[in-house]
Amino acid sequence: MARSRFFISMAILLGLLMGSISLAGCGQSPVAVEIAYLNHPPVQAVLVDVNKVLAKYEKQLQVTRYDIGTPEGAAFLKNKNLNQGSVLAIFVNGSIAYQKSDQQVQFISFPVGKGTAMMRAGNWTVDDLDAALAAATNSKK
Repeated sequence: MARSRFFISMAILLGLLMGSISLAGCGQSPVAVEIAYLNHPPVQAVLVDVNKVLAKYEKQLQVTRYDIGTPEGAAFLKNKNLNQGSVLAIFVNGSIAYQKSDQQVQFISFPVGKGTAMMRAGNWTVDDLDAALAAATNSKK
């Protein structure tokens, strides 16, 4: 009887110890952010604003960038079923879309107010990107 209590106590202790070791070693996984962009001046200006937002969450993100003028970038666009006419696309944890309270936005093309004569703006703002990253990282905006 005493022997079985000892083994039960040891099993509980071992379970608690193993649980604390695994909890101590694991944090929240970084949020994957993939940015496909055309490396030209109008897009570069938008990326300055995007980079400011990314910097707020830097330690919580794993950012991968794809210049769509390169074979790797073109392959990324094709894999995401986007056409070569896309000048900017941002994916947060694999999704290009973010649900705001009143509408869904897609992080594609230029943000609202930043479009050009050749490429109109999408339906997102830099604040939308900030909100999406805050939600994905469980942070405050």
